[in-house]
Amino acid sequence: MTKWAAIFNRNGAPIDPALLERLSQRLAYRGADGLSQHILGSIGFVVARTDYTRQMARNPLPLTTETHTLIGSIRLDDRAGLVAALRRSGAAAADERDADAALFLRAFQVWGDGLYAHVRGQFCAAVWCHDAQRLIALRDHFGLLPLYYASVGSVVIASMELGAIRLHPAVSARLNDEAVIDFLLSGSVTATEKRFTIFHDIHRLEPGAILEASPERVGARRVWTLSIDQPMLRCKTEDDYIAHYLDVFGTAVAERLDADRIVVLMSGGLDSPSIAAIAQEAVKNGRAQTRLTAYTSVFERLHPDSELPFAQAAADHIGIPLIVYRSDEDRLMEPLPLYAEPSEDYTNGNYTTSMAALLTHGRVMLYGEAADSLMRYEVLFDVLRRHSLPEAVDLYIWLWRFMKKRPPLTGLSDWLDPRQWGKPRIERPYGYPVWFNPSFERAHAVRERWEAGWRAKIESAHKRRALAYATLTAADWSTDIEFHQPLAFTPPYLIMPFLDLRVVDFLMALPPIPFFRRKYLFRRAMQGRLPAALLERPKTPLGTVLSSLLAQPEAAWVDAWQPCPALERYVLRERVPPVRGAQVKPADAYVNMRPLMLNHWLKHLDQIPVGVTQLTKN
Repeated sequence: MTKWAAIFNRNGAPIDPALLERLSQRLAYRGADGLSQHILGSIGFVVARTDYTRQMARNPLPLTTETHTLIGSIRLDDRAGLVAALRRSGAAAADERDADAALFLRAFQVWGDGLYAHVRGQFCAAVWCHDAQRLIALRDHFGLLPLYYASVGSVVIASMELGAIRLHPAVSARLNDEAVIDFLLSGSVTATEKRFTIFHDIHRLEPGAILEASPERVGARRVWTLSIDQPMLRCKTEDDYIAHYLDVFGTAVAERLDADRIVVLMSGGLDSPSIAAIAQEAVKNGRAQTRLTAYTSVFERLHPDSELPFAQAAADHIGIPLIVYRSDEDRLMEPLPLYAEPSEDYTNGNYTTSMAALLTHGRVMLYGEAADSLMRYEVLFDVLRRHSLPEAVDLYIWLWRFMKKRPPLTGLSDWLDPRQWGKPRIERPYGYPVWFNPSFERAHAVRERWEAGWRAKIESAHKRRALAYATLTAADWSTDIEFHQPLAFTPPYLIMPFLDLRVVDFLMALPPIPFFRRKYLFRRAMQGRLPAALLERPKTPLGTVLSSLLAQPEAAWVDAWQPCPALERYVLRERVPPVRGAQVKPADAYVNMRPLMLNHWLKHLDQIPVGVTQLTKN
C-alpha cells in the first residue's frame, strides 16, 4: 500500500522542497519499501510505499504517461472483469498481467469518473493531468482507505493522513465545532456528516467521491452510491443460493490472499472464522499460496469473555495456528492513547503492543467487519409494507412457493398492537449530557440536535433490505488508524472481504427470508467447514469492557482529571459526573468519559509531530 500526500499551488507558484520534505518525514513510517518526493512545477507528491502484497510490489508508483501521473494505494478486485470491460471499450493492450496501477490509470483514461462502474477494490488515488494542470483524487466505493484535503487560498493539500496536511503553514488548527459536537454526543466526529474532520480547514472526501482541483476551481462530489434498484435474485432452492454464495465469497477471499503470510483477526463468532475457513480451502485447492495464522484477543480475568474456546475450536477445525493475545493487563491509565482525531479508545498500548508483535506473522490482516450490517434481519411485514400492493403480493406468493409453506408475517402483531403505536424506533440508552457549556449549547442548538438524532428513523429507499442499506451506507468503513504521533513500525494492511462489491451485491439481492435471521445463510454455508458448537452458538456480545476497566484501582484518576483551558468552550468540567462506582450505568459511563477524552486530545492540539527518529522493520 502506498501512502501519499500532494501539494498543488493553483496559482502556478513552484513547490517549496523544504515543505515537501516535512510531509515526507511525517509519512516516512508508512514507507517500509520506499519513500520518495516528486515535483512537477506547481504540484509536488510524497509517496511512502510498503509492498504488503505481491501485486503491490509490481506497482510502479508514481506511474507516468505522456498525459497523466498516477499515485495511490490501489488493490483491485475482479481484475479479469475490468480487463474485459476495457477491451470492450476499445482500450488498447488491456492485459490481466498488467499491474493494478496500470489498469487503474487506463480505466481513468477511458471512463474518467465513470470508472466506479467498472473498477472494484480498495483504493485511494490521485491523478495529475499534465495538459489541463488538474488534480483529481478518488476514494473507493466504501471509503476503505481515508483521504483528506484542505483548500486554503490558492493551495490545495491532499493526503491519506491528517497529520501531513496539518504541517502546511496555510492550514490552521481551528476546530470544526460541528464535529466536536458529534464526538461529544456520539463518540464519532463523522456521526452526522462524513465530510467532517475535527479541523475546520480539513475535509474528509466521502466514499465513492472525487476531488477536482484546477487553477480555476476546487470541488468535491459524490459519483457513486450503492444501488437501491437491484432486482431480487430468484433461485429455485436454498442449495442454489448457498452454492452461489460460496462461489462469490470464495472468490473474494481467494483474491485477497496475495501475500506469503496472512493473519485472520478471528473471534469466536461466525463471521471471521468463515473467512479463515474459506481462505484455508483456497490454499488447499491451489487457488492461493500463503501461510495463514489466526489471531484472537481475549480476557481471562479482567472481563467476562467466552470467545477463546470457540476461536480455538474453529482454528483447530480449520487447521491453522491460533495466536492468543490476553488483554488482562489492559488498564485505563495515563497517558491515554492519542489519535489524529478524538477517540473513545481508552486502553493505552493495546493496539501498538499487539500489532507490533503480530506483524511477525504477516503484514496483511483479514477481518470480518461489515458482516453484521450486510446481514441485518427485518421482519417480513415491514418489508412488504415498503412495496406497492401488487409487488407485495407477488413477493409473498414467490416466498410461499420457494419455502413450500406459508411465510410467517413477522411484525404484523406489533403493527396491530396499540401499545406499540408512537413508540420510538430507537430506545435511548442514556440521557442528554448535562455538562455542555450553556453558551456553546445554545449557539449550536446542541440539545435540539440530540433530540432530532433520536427521533430519526433508520430507513432507506431500498425496499427489501432497508436496514442493511442504511447501516451499510452510514458507517465509516475506513480500515486505517492514524495516531497523533507516527508509529515506530509500519502498520498492517487491513482487508474486509465482506465489503467486496460482488459479495455486497449478492447479499443485497437475496430475498428477505429465510437467510438473514440468525445469519442462517452463513450457518448453512459453513456446515462442515466450522465446528457444530460454533454454528449453533448464539450471537454473544462482549459486553461493556469500559465498566471492567473502570473497576480497576488504576482507574481512580478518571474522576479527578483537570481540564485544559480549551475544553471550557465546550464542556464545564464541574458538571461532569463521576464515571466510577457500582451505581453508574455502563451507558452513562461511556457518555461521561467523552469530555475526558476530548480534553486529553485538546492538550496536544498545538503539537504536530513530524515523524519518528527510527523505524522498526517488520
